[in-house]
Amino acid sequence: MRYLGELNRNRIAEDYEMTTDQAYVYLTGGFGNQLFQVAAAKSLNVEKIKLIKDIGRPRINSHGKPEVFSINLGPDVEEHELRHNNSFMSKVFGYLLRSSISPTLAEKLIFRKLMRLIGSIIINYELGARVQIIYSDNVGYTEFKRTRSIVLLIGYFQSYRYLEEARRENLKISQSIFANRGPTLMEMYKKKTRVVIHYRLGDYKQEKAFGILNPDYYIRALEYVRQKIQVDEVWVFSDEIDSARNKLGSGIFANAIWIDPKNHTTESSFDLMRQGDAYIIGNSTYSWWAATLSHADPKIVIAPLPWFAKIQEPQFLISPSWERKETDITNA
Repeated sequence: MRYLGELNRNRIAEDYEMTTDQAYVYLTGGFGNQLFQVAAAKSLNVEKIKLIKDIGRPRINSHGKPEVFSINLGPDVEEHELRHNNSFMSKVFGYLLRSSISPTLAEKLIFRKLMRLIGSIIINYELGARVQIIYSDNVGYTEFKRTRSIVLLIGYFQSYRYLEEARRENLKISQSIFANRGPTLMEMYKKKTRVVIHYRLGDYKQEKAFGILNPDYYIRALEYVRQKIQVDEVWVFSDEIDSARNKLGSGIFANAIWIDPKNHTTESSFDLMRQGDAYIIGNSTYSWWAATLSHADPKIVIAPLPWFAKIQEPQFLISPSWERKETDITNA
């Protein structure tokens, strides 16, 4: 009898699972990209958000989980493993991601439609339900509407609008990092006004389409901030802290505090970066999110213009309340 009762409870749970509004997310990229994908799902106001790591191969933290799980996403977000995981599925959904952003004419007319049909058949089988697949049509903002109770998001969704929509509708973000500002990491940080700066180097040296920002951008931006507000401390974050110090570590940066994220966990490094009162961000989604989720109400946020060296800036990436400083972008 106990066994039959457990079976019955399991069936009830499975039935509830299939009738509850859910958003599955094809999770891919690093920490910042993953946050954008979760924010897009949050804007849909569903009961559950399930992040699929099997096929998108997102960057993993030291605990073997996608980096985005290093912070509080709220009780509605959890990891989901597909029943099957193989290279064919990874190739299909990897193609669907890429072809949704910049398809060729032939892809638009023929091949992409075929692959989307195959992808739909696969995901409906894997999830055991009829699923609406929502694709981004660019790297940035895509306006979409949910027509089924269960959806799968495929895209980068790099736009402030998704978080804005979630906050405006007072959706299920109150217990997560996406909610309006919470307490600071340490009480002592309230005593000084600081500028947080992010200088992305590392892998960008190989990404010629992204490019490395000219040091002059940071110098002019910091001079501008100092004219606007009193600055007690300057914190510089970089994935190559010694290189950043060599490029910036004199003149106006002589007394800067240099913070190497490699000496911290993903969570502690990101929370440190959220302690700014003003921001000079790099062309990186990591510092974009730090400024957006700052514990303070930043007086100034400066972003580079252009954002990338050779590719178009994501649509509605930069908030209208932020400022832009023009810069040259190099590959060295």
